[in-house]
Order: sequence, then structure tokens, then C-alpha cells
Amino acid sequence: MLYDANPSFFGPDVESDIATAALPSPPSTADPASVMDCSSLSPPEFPDSYLLPMSDLKVLKALLRVATRLGSRSVMWDPAATSPFNLGVGTPAELLPETWRPTTSQVLVPHHPIMDFLPWPDVRDRIINLFSLPDEARPPAARGQLGLVNFAYDLEDSGEGARIWGADPYDESSWEVGQVLFERWWFVFDRKVIEQSNKWRRLRGAAALQMRPGSVVDLSETAN
Repeated sequence: MLYDANPSFFGPDVESDIATAALPSPPSTADPASVMDCSSLSPPEFPDSYLLPMSDLKVLKALLRVATRLGSRSVMWDPAATSPFNLGVGTPAELLPETWRPTTSQVLVPHHPIMDFLPWPDVRDRIINLFSLPDEARPPAARGQLGLVNFAYDLEDSGEGARIWGADPYDESSWEVGQVLFERWWFVFDRKVIEQSNKWRRLRGAAALQMRPGSVVDLSETAN
């Protein structure tokens, strides 16, 4: 964010101010030790650092880290790429955190590697199986040649896409689903993911996830 500042300038009484500043000060009677004692000063108050998204964990950088670990970084930007898990050349499952190990759908159903980057196995299965349907059977956001692009854009939306808290992108509980991602892809997320996301949203003062305008449904934990 850029801040504008007016250049400093001397006022009409500048000569008087300078002359006054030049006068010698009376000798100080303060104890130097007391001047240096800062123990009574309160430390500045900042928001809980756990609630601050780390700059090196912006979604794009987090996805790059995940892609590297899964063995798909070299092909993740190719719109025609197929997941290494589907080709049998992905990182061996035993070398991955449990929640990131490939599911049966990831191994058997051809899909783009970006679908492997979601931290929830059930959500990965749903999005993979969704894109394996005939085009006319998919929801509007997933149809046509731009269906996959729409998903990538919504996932990386800077305001209300996915958000990662803390310091570990491999911890599924640190991920938050944003409003844009939820509105267009709500059918792939289960209740646990929504409740977890709403927890993070409450902590940062954001509204609970809702359905698209005109058909608002409160999915906060307190809803019946």
C-alpha cells in the first residue's frame, strides 16, 4: 500500500525556532541508570501472530511447495497435463503426510494435477469425479474448456479464495475456504471443511460462508 506524504518545509518562525534550539540546556539531574531502565515499558501489542497469514505462505507459494512434494511442479502450469499419480510417477505414498496420500480416484481417474493440491482427500475425490463427467452434466462453473481455469482462478482468488494460516501448508486444519471459492464450488466441500473455514473466518472478523446471493443459507456452527 502506498502512502502519500507532503514534503516538509520551514514555517515563518524558523529563525526563532533555530535560535531557541541552539540555547544550552540546563544540566540533567536524571540518573542514567533510570533513563536506560526500560523494564517498566509495556511491549507493543500486536494481533496474535498465529492469526496472521505469513507472507511466504500465500496460496500460490504454498501450492508450489505442495506441487514440489507431490512431484508435479514441472507440469502444474500445463493445462493439458495429467496428474503424476494417475501416470504412476508421483511421489510414493509412504513419503507423504497421510492426508496428502493419493486416493483411489487420484490413481485411477485421469485429472489435472491442480486437483491433487487440495488438503482434503474427500474433496479431491469429488472434484476429480466431477470433472470426469460429461460436460453437460457438470455445474456451470466446471463446463467447457475454461472449467479447470475457473477452478484455479477461484482457488487462488486473492480476497476470497483459499487461505492458509500458520506455518504449515501440509496441515489440513490450517486451510480456509473463502466465499468466492465456496459460492461456486460448494458441492465439493463437506461440513467439516465448512465448519473449519468458519472458525478461521470468525477469528479474523469475517462473515460465515453463505450460499450465493438470493438464496442465503447460514452454514456457521451455530446454525440449526
